[in-house]
Amino acid sequence: MKSGFYICIIFFAVFSNKIVSQSKPMIVLPQVRGADIMWSKEIWRTIDLSDRFNFSFYFPTQKRKDQLCLFDVISKGLINNEFNAYKTDEITEGDTLSPDQVKSKIVFRDSMLFYYADEFGNDSTEKKLVTDTMSGEYIVQYYVREVWFFDKQRSVMDVRIKAICPVKYDMEKGLLIPLFWINYEEARPWLSSFSALNSKNDSEKRSFDELFVKRKFNSTIKKESNLYDREIADYVQNEKEAVQESERIKDFLRNFECDMWEW
Repeated sequence: MKSGFYICIIFFAVFSNKIVSQSKPMIVLPQVRGADIMWSKEIWRTIDLSDRFNFSFYFPTQKRKDQLCLFDVISKGLINNEFNAYKTDEITEGDTLSPDQVKSKIVFRDSMLFYYADEFGNDSTEKKLVTDTMSGEYIVQYYVREVWFFDKQRSVMDVRIKAICPVKYDMEKGLLIPLFWINYEEARPWLSSFSALNSKNDSEKRSFDELFVKRKFNSTIKKESNLYDREIADYVQNEKEAVQESERIKDFLRNFECDMWEW
């Protein structure tokens, strides 16, 4: 009986440690030499957060002590100077945003009138400056810039994400507004230290870096590298044709590796 009791205690302790220990090391990607890349194509994608499959990037909308959505993780990393923000997806040193420029994009500052009444019923107003950090509930999409390439050394088709951009919806203007771009390689260590929500299994924790590296998201292609530097929306007639063109490019990327070989 005692041996069985101790076995139960050991099993419970081990199982508890597995639950508490949620951090994972950053996924190590294979090293690729530029000389081994015999073909490449840059792709721009849109990750729509209204898609149920992408909810792990959107929730929780309210900040929790032990859980953050992707935008809150990115904002926290920028405020803590873990990585830089850039104006464009070129990710060049001249495009770097200063800390004040970053704060202007993620921090709201507005004046509000507060109404008070004293014990005699006399009303008074006071104008105060209110400051608040933008939360992830305002982010509706993410733009992703990535490069697909064929590595002749490993004889495989592979992909690397280069940059990510959170996109908010401005209700007053009725427009989608890209906020800034981050260098994904710079941000990987930070993103790998935060776990995303998993609606199907509370015990299985995946970091945000893991979601991107393992392609755990749905997306539509908005642009491929081309001579005219055009997006798909610039040369199709309607939304249906845009979806068809996006699927055509996806099929091309899926079939390219198979088409490299002749049997």
